Amino acid sequence: MKWYFCAVLMGLFFLTDCAARAEFVPPHMVPLDRLIHSAEAYLKKHPDEAEAHYTLGRIYYLAFTMKRDSIPAFPDNQKTGKPTPAPDWMKDWTHEKEKAPTPSDNDLMIYAGQAKHEFDEAIERDPNNGLYHLGMASLTEEAWKWMGENGSGRLPDNLQHISINQIRQLYKKAFSLSISEDSKQTAMPMAGFQALVSYEAAGHLASLASFGEFKDNEVEDAKNSIDAIAKFEKLPLGAITPIVFSFFPGDHLSDHLATQTMVDFDLRGYGHASNGHG
Repeated sequence: MKWYFCAVLMGLFFLTDCAARAEFVPPHMVPLDRLIHSAEAYLKKHPDEAEAHYTLGRIYYLAFTMKRDSIPAFPDNQKTGKPTPAPDWMKDWTHEKEKAPTPSDNDLMIYAGQAKHEFDEAIERDPNNGLYHLGMASLTEEAWKWMGENGSGRLPDNLQHISINQIRQLYKKAFSLSISEDSKQTAMPMAGFQALVSYEAAGHLASLASFGEFKDNEVEDAKNSIDAIAKFEKLPLGAITPIVFSFFPGDHLSDHLATQTMVDFDLRGYGHASNGHG
């Protein structure tokens, strides 16, 4: 009977491990044309879905900002075929060492223009989604930086005449639409504060405070963003439940720890090792 119990226990550990690996699979670099094909196929079936437009826009946005023809993404949804580009806080968590070919400037301008078009479509269908406004703000800021380095002449028509005040207003919109829900957080999210739309928007508002002249309530907006960041960063870490397996008995957890040993361990489960005591 003992062997049967052990077999069941090992089976449970195996299933738990498989589930954990599925939950924390890291993004991989996926060719841009493959992602665009999947996103457009999904959009064709769901032309009025705001998220479908946002997803396609984000794919183009990542290609423009990362200047690559392969971008970090997760496997397509097996049921719907919908692609899932990585969020900003995970886009550097890929294992691939080889760098994808760099697109031409002309291609990058096409990517930027397409991203703007799809973000517009998403916002038109769901104007109260802070994430979509954050995407638009991020794209506009990147286009503004491009303009500063290369001039505005090569930017697509829908990204001409960008001003720093316009960018700040876009981030303010994303912040105001998200802060009410995000403020309900009682602890730091597992993905970190950067996974919160309002935190990201506030960070950009604060960093852009030193550029250009302020208009209307922009001074107050910058102050509010700094205050919001400070409040978020005072939140405690979320609950962590450690599970310890040992080959020998002990009365306390400390009996099983090697506090003088330094180890590398993928603490979050996404592929990035952290250095700490064993």
